[in-house]
Amino acid sequence: GKSQPSPGVGVAQVPTAETAMQGDISALFPLALTLPLLIAAILLVVWLRSRWGGWQTWLVGAPLILATLWAVSASAVQLLPNLL
Repeated sequence: GKSQPSPGVGVAQVPTAETAMQGDISALFPLALTLPLLIAAILLVVWLRSRWGGWQTWLVGAPLILATLWAVSASAVQLLPNLL
């Protein structure tokens, strides 16, 4: 029969975010949304500390701050170079 063309004949296009030492610039928008949430969570915990006792504030505030820190760090890590 007739031979088929090789699937690797065309030039592969590599996305800009996948080239060496590139970060994903699209992560700036989620980072800009989560940083104010982190600041608000910290201010809320400081305010709760003045209203409640110490252990009540830690019980409510620690998971809240950890969750917002996780969201901020997940967005910030995408801005780092991909070969780091």
